[in-house]
Amino acid sequence: MKDNDFYWYWFANIPGIGLKTRKKLLEYFAHPRYVYEASDSEIKVFLTKRQWERFPFSKNREKSEKEVQRLQEEGIFFIHRESPEYAERLKQLYIHQIYYIIKEGFLISQSLFWRW
Repeated sequence: MKDNDFYWYWFANIPGIGLKTRKKLLEYFAHPRYVYEASDSEIKVFLTKRQWERFPFSKNREKSEKEVQRLQEEGIFFIHRESPEYAERLKQLYIHQIYYIIKEGFLISQSLFWRW
């Protein structure tokens, strides 16, 4: 798994973090990699106590890579906004997806929010 793919997959799957918080994190840090690499004090500002308690446990690269491999074996692909496969026209929308999941050519999941 490429680093960029890992950071987007990890970011989309942080337990207890919803769209609102992810949007705030991306507005501040600009990329999931910088969220991942941020210090505890930088991250705590954006998270509730409950979110913070779960956050450090999300940083398990091996687990994320195994999840992605399992999905791919089932024909499910995680496409993030920096993936070559991400639809160029979606990038032009004011409301757009940060990721979508495709299985056998069909959209099965998506994450939408306002452009930052």
